[in-house]
Amino acid sequence: MSEADIDRIEKAVRSGKSRAEVFPRLNGLATTVSGEGATVVVRFTKGDGAPITLVPADDPSDAAAVREVDLQKKFHLSATKLAEVLGVKPHASHALRVKLGIDDDPKCRHVFTFGKSKHPMFSDNAMVRMRNALKIQVPAASAPSPLKKAAPS
Repeated sequence: MSEADIDRIEKAVRSGKSRAEVFPRLNGLATTVSGEGATVVVRFTKGDGAPITLVPADDPSDAAAVREVDLQKKFHLSATKLAEVLGVKPHASHALRVKLGIDDDPKCRHVFTFGKSKHPMFSDNAMVRMRNALKIQVPAASAPSPLKKAAPS
């Protein structure tokens, strides 16, 4: 929720508006209050009740609540670590990422900016797509695969 949303809600509550007026999209949800606190009962159904819509946190549309995701937990693999997990050399990993469009997919890659430093990080989605692509490739029996790491001597 943005600061403007909070200000709007605060102003409406102070002026005595009902919950239905402040949160019109929550009319289909029911709450009961008893004892020392609120018990919120949420029931998910396919046909009736208020619909639930997933929206990005920066979406300006009205929402009763926004769930924020820790992006550093979702995008936890560096390019080097991604190559290591897949068992390929970093340059081969980069070539495969380019071929699959991993770097352009917001579900697979996110660039964290700390000051002037930029850190591209990858999600498990990138790892799964790349691992699946590697399973499809069958190198010739006589030639070693350029994607596999050389065995230590």
